[in-house]
Amino acid sequence: MGEEPTSGLLATRSLQVTSTGHRASSIQDLLSEDWLQRFGADAYLALEQVCSASPNNFATKIAAHLREAACWPTQGFPSPKSLAKASNIVIPDDTALQGFLETGHYLDVRLAERRETCDFALRNGAKRFTLNSLVRLRCAGPDNSKLSTKLGGQEANYHFINHTASLSDVDKQEKMARALTKLYRHLSNQNRKDLKESASTLAADGCLHPAATLVRVDTGLWEVCPEPLASRLHKRLLDHNAFPQVTRIGLRHRQPPERRINAQRLAHP
Repeated sequence: MGEEPTSGLLATRSLQVTSTGHRASSIQDLLSEDWLQRFGADAYLALEQVCSASPNNFATKIAAHLREAACWPTQGFPSPKSLAKASNIVIPDDTALQGFLETGHYLDVRLAERRETCDFALRNGAKRFTLNSLVRLRCAGPDNSKLSTKLGGQEANYHFINHTASLSDVDKQEKMARALTKLYRHLSNQNRKDLKESASTLAADGCLHPAATLVRVDTGLWEVCPEPLASRLHKRLLDHNAFPQVTRIGLRHRQPPERRINAQRLAHP
């Protein structure tokens, strides 16, 4: 039988490290090479107790280490490159907002599956990846000053290195469309304005256009519709309702309804 993973046990062992004269940073070796494997999220949660323990000097160093050092395991751990600073970690507000950044920005699954560990990371400088964060990522490159969507201090602020190339990927567009469809009711007016006006929606010609300039053409009318490809929403996005108010529905391309004569009104006496 293995040891029982308890925060109290780990906190005691953390304090025992100080009595041997080890520096606070040596805790990282225990965390990544031993405790995380054996105790999972409890290994990190135990350090919250240590930060309020005695002697105060050691607790202060532990707290600073958690805030400033690349000591948080990310997805892909145990590669040494998979340790990140808390300030480079994002905590998605919803599962639909997961996976838009590189894996090195997300907590190792053993930590991410516990709400307490996510909150602990946030208290140490991690950022929330919110709906505002997704709109900012999608709708602007490095300069987001013209966006109506404004980010709070705790919200993740990221942009693609090559904005056009990244957004032109149809798989990424479809993933964003799924997230925006699921969270559509939570979009602010500022979010909707940016989604409507920024050249960030993939058209059928493979280029990015403002969503307000595109029409949704039913697949049954695709081959006969006179609308140019540059004005059509990409086929892969048709099944998502991410932009029901900002993408004009191509009703004008449907067959007009059959007109019926009212026999009673036109009947002669």
